[in-house]
Amino acid sequence: MNILKEKEMESQVFGEGITYADGLLYQLTWLSHRGFIYNATTLDVVKEFKFHSTKNEGWGITWDPCRKELVMTDGSQNLHFWDRKTLTKTKVVPVTRMKGYAASQLNEIEWYRGRILANVWFEDVLLVINPETGTVEKEYGTWLVPPPPKKKLLLVLVASFRVGILLLLVTTIIESPRQRQ
Repeated sequence: MNILKEKEMESQVFGEGITYADGLLYQLTWLSHRGFIYNATTLDVVKEFKFHSTKNEGWGITWDPCRKELVMTDGSQNLHFWDRKTLTKTKVVPVTRMKGYAASQLNEIEWYRGRILANVWFEDVLLVINPETGTVEKEYGTWLVPPPPKKKLLLVLVASFRVGILLLLVTTIIESPRQRQ
């Protein structure tokens, strides 16, 4: 693992979710109700902001490139949508699991092909969520993930905060030959 750049955070905040949009990194903190916007190249803080949500915690954040909105989670069943420029809440969408119950403890999220992928805290599951309705369309458990095949490496830039330090990492994704057929 190569650290490309790093930026120390204040010791009193715990960095959580982060996403990239148009040259900026948007980061949430877990309990301090604070978020940060960084220049993705220099890692300089462009803006600090306060946020509020169902549980007033920051867990995960992603970018909807179609609607130009940020989407965040806070450990509740809700997806919180924000206007990227004003950082004001535009809507809250509750998420419902396939069996009809609330998808509580939504954690890290990513935007993929018009859907939100979310893991659930303390569950070995990945949810595929329709962002308009909050309906979980698919649930993948780790028991469905095939063992790693022979490696085909794809480089992906991943932004991650751990123990108060911003790390930009290059990681590998392993593509299964069975997925190409």
